[in-house]
Amino acid sequence: MKEKLNRFLERHNQTSLTLWLIVGGYLVYQAYQILTGDMGDANHALLWIFSIFFIVAGTAIVALCLYAFIGGHYEKPSFPADGDDEDGQE
Repeated sequence: MKEKLNRFLERHNQTSLTLWLIVGGYLVYQAYQILTGDMGDANHALLWIFSIFFIVAGTAIVALCLYAFIGGHYEKPSFPADGDDEDGQE
């Protein structure tokens, strides 16, 4: 399972992982806003269900991204060697 996770994470670069990290943080933020906001006459059970879903999904996304950043499990950029052009030819 861990090997499959690492292969999945290695297909993403730092930029996409950063965007996923922002998305996960935003989901947690939205869950907080739902729980602390004025719910009015809204269906409280439904709001709690969505808040819990947002917390779980956001936390999982943030945890996976941090795991990838800390462990270096992401696609690393490949720069051309000195003297080579962008196609790898001299």
